[in-house]
Amino acid sequence: MWKKRAMKIIFNLWQKLFQSAKNLPSISLILTFLAILNLPCLLEAQMAEAAQDKKEKEQLAQLYKQRGDQFVSRDNYKEAAQAYIMALSLARDSFSPEERTELATYISWGGKLKAAAEELKFVLAQQPANLKARLHLARILSWMGRYEEALREVNMILSLYPQNQEALLIKANLRRWRGEVEKAKSLYQRLLEKEENFEARLGLIYTYLYLGQRKQALNDFKLLKPRYAYEEKETERLAIALAREIDHSFDGQAFYYADEDENESYFYPLNFTFWLSNWRCNFNFQHREARDKRRQVKSEDFFLKTYFRPKEFLGVGAGAGFLQLRNGRVKDFLTWNLKADMITSATRAGFSLSRQGFTETAQLIRNEIRYINFNLYLSQKITDRFSFWSDFTRRDYSDNNYSRGFQLALIYRLHLYQPSFNLGYRTRYLNFKRQTYSGYFDPDVYLSHQIFTTFYTESLRFYLYFEPYAGYQSYRRYEKRITNWIGGASFSLGWIISRNFLLEIKAEGGNFSLATATGWRYYLLGFRLFISF
Repeated sequence: MWKKRAMKIIFNLWQKLFQSAKNLPSISLILTFLAILNLPCLLEAQMAEAAQDKKEKEQLAQLYKQRGDQFVSRDNYKEAAQAYIMALSLARDSFSPEERTELATYISWGGKLKAAAEELKFVLAQQPANLKARLHLARILSWMGRYEEALREVNMILSLYPQNQEALLIKANLRRWRGEVEKAKSLYQRLLEKEENFEARLGLIYTYLYLGQRKQALNDFKLLKPRYAYEEKETERLAIALAREIDHSFDGQAFYYADEDENESYFYPLNFTFWLSNWRCNFNFQHREARDKRRQVKSEDFFLKTYFRPKEFLGVGAGAGFLQLRNGRVKDFLTWNLKADMITSATRAGFSLSRQGFTETAQLIRNEIRYINFNLYLSQKITDRFSFWSDFTRRDYSDNNYSRGFQLALIYRLHLYQPSFNLGYRTRYLNFKRQTYSGYFDPDVYLSHQIFTTFYTESLRFYLYFEPYAGYQSYRRYEKRITNWIGGASFSLGWIISRNFLLEIKAEGGNFSLATATGWRYYLLGFRLFISF
């Protein structure tokens, strides 16, 4: 030990001498010569010090691993992940590839997906044939939303092991998350034919849910048998999703609307959803009380509609009802709609044709403005991150006016897994035949450009959605040209009380003229109660 200390002292002394003599070439040359003579001693001192540091780091790494093991025994994977990351950063090579793969698995369960994926890549760089590491790497990449990378890893495994059940399950999940529901459904069913598998059954139920196959989803839900704590949590999440999507339900909302033209309204949409086999039926009722500086009026809207998917890629719907306007006299107007849509793995497209009425403000109710609306839309996913959405709309109004509009949105997914975060651009074009003074916003050659973001996160009991936007708009109305900056946001916060009860608060506002029927700066506050049974 004394030799090591002596060598260390000598080494430090040489460093100081070189530092002080760096401007004296002759002395520096002499010291360099002496250093060469003593080089073996100096190297031995450095190696001894490095060995001591390495041993200390390995001991500390083992302590961090033991700490992580304790957290794992208590199912506290979040804290365990932090401990394991420290252990690997201190002395990665002191652990075997098998141990590092196991640690990476626990790190991923603790939510540190990026760190876990990097560790598994280190393992695979040393052992390319490590099946367990490659399987879990594919699983983590799929959780991160990096579907193309995950699919490459899975296909590499299946090229060597075509019947590997874990790889097939990961591939089925990838197909479902990418919208390739038919391929996902086939893989899940293939896995379940061999043996019961909780994750495969779970994925198949979500596939049925996506396809609107209510009876199949409910029947398979009864077959789920969770054995572990995480499976029980996943079962509860699925139960909540089923309650929202395919249970009979009552959805009651209340809103307050106000704008800068002193329009105010209170409205109360109520929706009752019931199922007849795989036919989704909705009865909607909305009561509205609207007022401005000169009038106070009411409206009631009654509507019954249904939607069905005769093919897994095709949906059709229809509805009919009536709109009752009370503005000193009571008048009823027929309303209706027709729709059809097509859904594939990367594409959504459809059309709708409907007859509706304006009820947003007292003036619009007073003027009894109705319109026939025709809409075509297309949504296309180009990559796992990039997609676009567009639509074309034509409206014919009861006051001998019409409009044509076009919208395009480009969306980039910045964060692919929870919480989700998107960045986008959208443009709107709208043009009317003329200005009618009927109370709705009817510009000539309206054009807007916006940048927007969307943020969504959820837990087992709460969810949050937030969408701010900013941009500018220009248009001509009543022979006046207007260009101005616009901005606004929408927000919703939900509390999932239980599988069958949900409370939500909503708020939105801004000066985007096409956000409301009137074109004024506005704000909206609302409350929602959702009950399923």
